[in-house]
Amino acid sequence: MNIKETLLTIAYLKQNKPIKNLAELVKEIDSVLVEYGIKEKFINKKILSADNSDFIRSERRINITPDIITIEINKQLNQLAKKYGGKAIGSENIKKNLVTIDLVFDNEIYHSIILKTIENNLPKRIGKKSKK
Repeated sequence: MNIKETLLTIAYLKQNKPIKNLAELVKEIDSVLVEYGIKEKFINKKILSADNSDFIRSERRINITPDIITIEINKQLNQLAKKYGGKAIGSENIKKNLVTIDLVFDNEIYHSIILKTIENNLPKRIGKKSKK
C-alpha cells in the first residue's frame, strides 16, 4: 500500500466508515482493471475532498481504447462492491466519451473510476486478457 492509500485508509477509519479493509478493496479494484489490460501507468489516481468537509474519496482517471467494454468493467466492479456491502453506479457522458463508475458504500461515494475512450493513442493491447 502506498502513502496515499495509507492516508485514505486512516481517513476512512477516523470517519467510522463501513469499509474495514480499504487496502484490500483498492487492490481488488486494480485487479479488475488489470484484467482488461489497463496498466498502472495509464491510471491517474487522485484523492479528493469536498470543501468544508472531512470526507475524502479516491478517483482514478483512465484512458481506454474503444475495444474495452465499459459495461463489463461496471459489472465486475458492482460484484466487487457488493462483496464489501456497497454497489457500483455507472453513468455515461456520450459527448465527452466518458463513463464514470462510482463505488458507493453507506450512500457515500468512496471511489470514482472515470474511463475516457480515446482512439489509438495507447500502446497496443486487446481488451480483457484471455484465460488459458
